[in-house]
Amino acid sequence: MIKNCGHCESEFTARPQQRFCSSSCGALSRHAAAAVILQCEFCQEDFRVPPSRGDVARFCSYECDQGQAELDRKGKTLASVQHGDGRSKWAVVRKDARKTLKKLEREEACEHCGFDVVVECCHVRAITDFDLTATLAEVNAEDNLVYLCPNHHAMFDRGMLKLETA
Repeated sequence: MIKNCGHCESEFTARPQQRFCSSSCGALSRHAAAAVILQCEFCQEDFRVPPSRGDVARFCSYECDQGQAELDRKGKTLASVQHGDGRSKWAVVRKDARKTLKKLEREEACEHCGFDVVVECCHVRAITDFDLTATLAEVNAEDNLVYLCPNHHAMFDRGMLKLETA
């Protein structure tokens, strides 16, 4: 007997009580009927989730989840991300700076000499020059980040090198 699938509506040869062309279509149909409809917190689009995830789902996709995480991170202040004392105090800021430079797709070469084997992310205006109420977006702004080789980075941090962008 030829029937139309109850989910995808394609024609298939069915047994007497069969409603779906495959077990996948049957499962999709059952899940669609039992789904909870939510609104994505990032893009505001409606999306479906199984009832068991209805109280925890916030985003329709991984991309929206990451987009929101990026916005949340960029809105954080220096005071909220500093950790303890010493070298790791600004680890979160430096990690975000490296990500920002990667996203800008700049050539990974020293801004001063062009060396491209080993480069470091450098803040033109030092992190410590910002008020603790400054956000990561301000500190890691595109015009405040450059690539420098380790030698020129050390020289710049000690005031022995001036950059044209500084």
